[in-house]
Amino acid sequence: MRAWASAGLAVLAACSTPAASDDAARDARSLLDAVDARASLDVGADTGIDAAPAPVHTFVFVGLMSGELVTLDGDTLVELSRTATGDFPSFVAASADGAHLYIVHESANEVASADVASDGTTTVTGRQPALGGPAHVAIDHAGRHVFVASYGSGHTYVFGIDASGALSAPHLTDDVTCAHNAHQAVPNASDTRLYVPCLGDDAIVVRRIGASGSLSADTAAHTAAGAGPRHLAFSHDERFAYVLDELGSTLDVFSVDATSGALTSLETTTTLPAGFTGTNACAEVLVSADDRFVYASNRGDDSIAVFSRAPTTGRVALVEHEPAGGMHPRSMTLTRDGAHLYVADRDSDLIQVLDVASDGTLSPARTVAVAGRPYFIGEFLAP
Repeated sequence: MRAWASAGLAVLAACSTPAASDDAARDARSLLDAVDARASLDVGADTGIDAAPAPVHTFVFVGLMSGELVTLDGDTLVELSRTATGDFPSFVAASADGAHLYIVHESANEVASADVASDGTTTVTGRQPALGGPAHVAIDHAGRHVFVASYGSGHTYVFGIDASGALSAPHLTDDVTCAHNAHQAVPNASDTRLYVPCLGDDAIVVRRIGASGSLSADTAAHTAAGAGPRHLAFSHDERFAYVLDELGSTLDVFSVDATSGALTSLETTTTLPAGFTGTNACAEVLVSADDRFVYASNRGDDSIAVFSRAPTTGRVALVEHEPAGGMHPRSMTLTRDGAHLYVADRDSDLIQVLDVASDGTLSPARTVAVAGRPYFIGEFLAP
């Protein structure tokens, strides 16, 4: 744009002499108008032309049973840093801007807060007790509270988040949510209800969330006896919930009442291929960003079950079983662009990268060795 401006000014200067013709002046003014138009484009004026979206940079965090949290570059999966956060980082949640992490250390009975630098370095900023073997951590959508589900005790803990991103003491500690084995705590999009799969109770307990973060009893839904509900994922319109049963190797489909938040069972289907006779335990369930597919991991069959879903009824149909690329696929995450599925194969010390096709099917793309038994994997926005 600088060259355009210089040329325009030069012509205008020439036109300021008595000998300059009216045509030359008009030419100069047209050139300056073009410069002004180009400048308005450069500063983002509304021109009716869609600007290219800014590139999104992400980090991939891997929690290791060895006690370290590894940061990988989201584009290349090159290791950027690792921090010994505690014993051991079994699940991680990130603030919306990616600047803060919240990490449950299952063996240490605590939840830690950590800051994330622009180079991927993580620094632990505080620790709070969360007794009973915390297995899962989540943040409400307003960024005000952190919820922790403790597997051993059945408690659901609530922590406040201060202005620096650090955790307050558990100013609200719920009564025992599950008689046995609270495995996850998932707030809905409006932060009005918390859904807690209780593996030992074969139930999904629903708690109301008060304005201050307080929890109170609401409703509960049940799976088949002995199924062991482990994790839940909503469709993005939150009309349906998909619950993965660890012990039964089944996927339950529930409708979600828009007013009460109550769950109603619609169907249950196996996650295993026909004829499988070995021992299996399911781990993670994900819904694709376009709401067309559901992914569930099998530990034992060591596969990812791919289901298509009907948007109006919520029901699912098996598409395929894709090998997980290693043993014990405990954790997995979909990339923000939906192009890849990353699987943490705990007992093979690797991350399997799977390409996601337009029909939801998966194909192996690459493997990334991460020694230390990868227990958790998640992709989050980089600060």
